[in-house]
Amino acid sequence: MYSVLKKVESGVDKPTRIRYEARLSWSLLVKYLDFLVFRQLLEEKVSESGKRRFYCITDKGKEFIDVHERIDEEFSLAVS
Repeated sequence: MYSVLKKVESGVDKPTRIRYEARLSWSLLVKYLDFLVFRQLLEEKVSESGKRRFYCITDKGKEFIDVHERIDEEFSLAVS
């Protein structure tokens, strides 16, 4: 899920592109996106035509990334 958040944060916002860049199966991506939207880490938006979905990271999602990276850094330092 972290990889999905990072991709969206970097500007990759369409489901198919997120899938390819995060190297996930479609079914797993859908589960991740649903979960991240439910937890308000991502926001799902629909194009004006109503045919396309895209995703934006929320402030809560950015905070999650920051916390994840700090924890990862702490573990890296502890293991070194």
